[in-house]
Amino acid sequence: MIVSNAMQHESAIADDYWSYILKHGKKDLVEVAIQNIER
Repeated sequence: MIVSNAMQHESAIADDYWSYILKHGKKDLVEVAIQNIER
């Protein structure tokens, strides 16, 4: 199966996102979203 770089990139972002949430708690979700938009 061939997986595109874009798909791998998206799943890496998702993994980072969820691990961040699990570590820091969901109260910071809005801050994370804002940081992602600003990037």
